[in-house]
Formats: sequence, structure tokens, C-alpha cells
Amino acid sequence: MAEIFKIASAIILSLGGSGIVLFGLSSWLGKVWANRILEKEKHQYDIEIENYKAKLETELSKINILYERASYISKAQYDNEIRIYINIWNDMHNCIMNTLSLYKIMEDVPLDEKVKQDFNFKKYSTFVSSYNSFLDTIEKNAPFYKEYLYNDFILIRNKCHELGNIFKKYEIDIPYNMSFTLARDIQMDDETHDKVYDKIPKEINDMKGKLCKDIREYLLSLQIVS
Repeated sequence: MAEIFKIASAIILSLGGSGIVLFGLSSWLGKVWANRILEKEKHQYDIEIENYKAKLETELSKINILYERASYISKAQYDNEIRIYINIWNDMHNCIMNTLSLYKIMEDVPLDEKVKQDFNFKKYSTFVSSYNSFLDTIEKNAPFYKEYLYNDFILIRNKCHELGNIFKKYEIDIPYNMSFTLARDIQMDDETHDKVYDKIPKEINDMKGKLCKDIREYLLSLQIVS
């Protein structure tokens, strides 16, 4: 190392004043490059810090959303809400089953006209009974559970009502109601046929699946306090 400084000193001395300038220039360039390297590293660290902060903010936002959604209720209130949802769900399930039973793809329909009439009347009566129970349970508990879930129950009820009305028209009123004496030959069109066997059942099942998910998520968000 000493030899290197001796050689460098000899070169600077041999160059005279220009050597001093060269040495100063080298020192200045060294500082410039050192500062550039530091700035580059600082910029890289700044980027990494910003990325880390963004990730932390995202996670914090998720936690805040969960916290805001959480509802703090007493054990008695929680038990009461559970009871309400169980009661409505049971009645809804029965109503859906009887609604979808109105039009089955595979079914043994009586050939005898009188037996067929009794068969259809009994089927419709069972539907109406379960529909009314479902409607009654929805409405009498309406103030005590979430409005958006109430609205979901109503949507399912409306679809059951729609299919029930179609059955009443084509399987009871047109064949047997005296008011439809002049309309006995009216047949179900293709669009209505598609509704009762495919479209409405699919809509009901999709709504039921969504409602099940919504109720489950809501109940999981509840926090019981002593």
C-alpha cells in the first residue's frame, strides 16, 4: 500500500499543478459516484418500505371491515335470533319442497279424471298450507331480524307464489273451474312450460343457496358479550 502511495505521489509531483487538479477531480468524482450509489440504494429501500406499508394497510383494512361488521349482542338475543332463523328456514324449506312438487319431471299422474282432479287439488292444498305458514313466519318475525335477509326470504316467497299461480291456472282453474268453461282447450305454452320445469326451480334453488350463505356469514359475525 505504501508503494502505491509513493508511486501516486511521484506521478502527482511529476505533473506539478496539474497533478493537484487531477487529484481533486478524482476525489470529486469519487464523492459523486458514492452519492449516486447511496441515492440508488435509498430509492430502492423507499420502494420496499412503501410496498410493505401498502401491504400492512391492506391487511389493516381487512381487519377493520371485519371489526365493523361484527355485532355485539347478548347471549339471550343471539339465542332468539337463532330461533327465528331456524323457524323461518324450516317453513321456507317445506314451502319450497311443496312448490317444486307441483311440477315434477317424473311423476305418476292418475289417468282417471276424477282421481286426477282430487290429486291436483290435494297437491295444491298442500302447497297453499306450507306457503301460508312460510309467509306468516316471515312477517310475524320481521322486526326482529336483519332487513336484507327478510328481503331475501320475500324473493323466494314470490317465486313460490308465481309457480303456485301457474299450477292453479293450468291444473285447477282451466280444467275444473266453471268460470273457465269456455277456455278448457287452453294449453300451457312453451315459455310457461320452461318456467315451471326449469327456470323457476333453478331460481328458487339459487336464492336458497345464497340465503343460506348470507345467514351463515351473519351469524358468524355476531360477538356474544356477557
